[in-house]
Amino acid sequence: MIAFGDSSGVISLWADKEGATVNPYSRPSEQPDVAAPPPAVKIYDDRPAPRIPPEVMANVKMIDFVGYAPNPGTFHRNQNMALSAKARKEQREGPKFRSEQEREKYFGQQKRPGKAKLQSEVLIDSSGQPNPIPKHYRKVEIKYSKFGVEDFDFGFYNGTLYGGLETHIANSYCNAMLQVLFFNRPLREIAKSHIKTKCPKEFCLCCELGFLFRMLEDARGANCQATNFLRAFGTIPQASALGLFEPEAPTTRVSYSSLIQNFNRFILEQIHQEYGPNPGGMLIQREYGETVPSLVQQVFGSFSQTVSTCGVCHTEIVRDTAPFVVDMAYARKKLGAKGHAATDIPQRFVEILQHSINRETFTRAWCAQCSRYQPTTQSKYLRCAPNVLSINANATNEEDLEMYFSDGEDNLQDNRYQDMYNTLTIGFVTSVEQSEETWIPKRIAIIIEGTKLRVIELAAGAPDVPEPGENAEIAIYALTASIVEIQEKEQSHLVAHVSGELSDVNGCFAVFSCCSSLETSSVAHQGRAASWYVFNDFLVETIPALEARQFSKWKRDGSFLPYHYGVIEVSPDSLFASQGSKLNLFCSRRKERDLKINYKRLRPEELPNGPGLLCAIDAEFVALNKVKFFVIQIIERPSIDGCAMKQEETEIRSDGTKSVLRPSRFSLARVSVLRGEGPDEGVPFIDEYVSTTEQVVDYLTEFSGIKAGDLDPNQSRHPLVSLKSAYKKLRLLVDMGCIFVGHGLKKDFRTINILVPPEQVIDTVDLFFVKTRQRQVELLEIKLAVP
Repeated sequence: MIAFGDSSGVISLWADKEGATVNPYSRPSEQPDVAAPPPAVKIYDDRPAPRIPPEVMANVKMIDFVGYAPNPGTFHRNQNMALSAKARKEQREGPKFRSEQEREKYFGQQKRPGKAKLQSEVLIDSSGQPNPIPKHYRKVEIKYSKFGVEDFDFGFYNGTLYGGLETHIANSYCNAMLQVLFFNRPLREIAKSHIKTKCPKEFCLCCELGFLFRMLEDARGANCQATNFLRAFGTIPQASALGLFEPEAPTTRVSYSSLIQNFNRFILEQIHQEYGPNPGGMLIQREYGETVPSLVQQVFGSFSQTVSTCGVCHTEIVRDTAPFVVDMAYARKKLGAKGHAATDIPQRFVEILQHSINRETFTRAWCAQCSRYQPTTQSKYLRCAPNVLSINANATNEEDLEMYFSDGEDNLQDNRYQDMYNTLTIGFVTSVEQSEETWIPKRIAIIIEGTKLRVIELAAGAPDVPEPGENAEIAIYALTASIVEIQEKEQSHLVAHVSGELSDVNGCFAVFSCCSSLETSSVAHQGRAASWYVFNDFLVETIPALEARQFSKWKRDGSFLPYHYGVIEVSPDSLFASQGSKLNLFCSRRKERDLKINYKRLRPEELPNGPGLLCAIDAEFVALNKVKFFVIQIIERPSIDGCAMKQEETEIRSDGTKSVLRPSRFSLARVSVLRGEGPDEGVPFIDEYVSTTEQVVDYLTEFSGIKAGDLDPNQSRHPLVSLKSAYKKLRLLVDMGCIFVGHGLKKDFRTINILVPPEQVIDTVDLFFVKTRQRQVELLEIKLAVP
């Protein structure tokens, strides 16, 4: 065997036979393991460009397109004008943490202005340019201190009696729709009645919606969160198939208007299916025909008739439908004979709405008579006007959006904030007189005469409705809410407007519905206040009524527009009775003999006749995610990759400071409630473990005592129940007026996602709070100090 090497580095091997080998016992060469690439570190610098001193700009001389100026010598090289740390702290957006406020209040330091600061700040963005978006429409974010989210001052953003919803939860874009649904009293009564039934479904949206509505009723201005509802919403495969889940890294490409419109249609259909057929009661007293429709159909159902006519044999197929939502159908512009736009294209809101309700379409469909696909005409006619006319704007292009801007481009900027944009001075600017006429009408009338439909816009004063026919049905509607998409540079979000005309004495909202005469509706509307409320997640503020119907380039189309008509009498007593709801305290889900039952159930005679029953409560939790750190050089908001939404996000800056961007997630694992009085004082009547379908990454055994397998139904020897079952028992105790005693109950109730009135909570954290050091005492220290 001979080997030759040439000047090009190639070795040629010559042998006397084919397949010659040099080493018959050779082994494959071992290669080193490929090292994993280091994580990508992104450096963000969103700061504005350095400001040029005025003395330099005063002496600039332009030569061609380049400006020259002498150095005044007032700054060193590479020195930039910046505020001190103290000045930056004073000028930061949002309130101080509650711990800082309490510390300053105790030590006598001056406190920053509270609610007035929200409207008095100059509308300037981070680049130094005027921001056309008012403060109460901008995206709000929760800041976290070392004490967690409980230290954030939500009261700074809400001075009303209505609760806001927090944003640090996946799919929190639903907050705007949940607020509007809560202020619909018939739907609120439907959801609240469902939680009193024995619903076997673990992830039931109707149950979770009822629990959420109960929290919002008790809020009285406190912030709430839709954690359990959104958790159940995330488990529905139909919602995932429809693309209703918010992307993990939202961008400006995400159309939240389309998401919320699809969610509107989905949630009503889901509640209709979960609630089941009509139990026999009539929620809204009205003539519905031979059969009483379901409860959701009584509220939102647009009872229509669809006629499909074959174009060849003229066979007609008639079917009755009751859709819950009306999608606006915009007619496209067509050119006339001389190239001009046709004049018969509907441009007014009422014309487009009329065309969207009663519409005629042409398609090819199967004809049983002809036994083939034939051209078919499908005609849809409204037979009975709904009690709530739910409208999806369905504006998918700029041509449709221009109609919403037709009432005046950037009205909010040009009128209400005109002085602020011209002078850029600090101070609140009073609004000027504006016309009440907008493209979206405040009140409309629907007239049904057989298969004919007319939609008429009503003026602000006395209604001017043509005299209907003998058998015509007329319905007067008023706009009660709207959901709009706010477009910002980084990403968009949703904001809800709700009419204050529907406010009742209890701080909740009633609903308009059908009335018998036109005069009755007019008097009812004129006798109410004209204030509206904007719900920007946990920010709630009063706004003028006209602002809810105005749109601009940053305030996009009205994604959702519910109209209500008449004065309705809701009959919640006709729904399911509450009997059997208290039985949850007397029974357990599993009754196997090998279970470790460590509690004694309540007896019926132990139930109190009134509020005030003392109960000691303790809850244990497990972690559902881990901590993830972002090492950031200069950052305002870090980008979030696909797995970051499931982990706690902590930001570490180059100066060593650390802040939490998104807190860790916990799930209820065990809840124990003890008797606080009576002969069995100190004996628990609830001590149950809560199963979870989510992956547990840390059982926190050192603190909770929970071990792997304790939450598994196939291995656990403890009484396991679902989260909804445990929540129902706690909800019942809250409604009964029980007083809970425990340590750190605010955080426990927050993780459980239940709102307990402050007068029903006795927290040892507050009782033994050391004011001189502004320090919370741990439970072990209280045990050693108190005999």
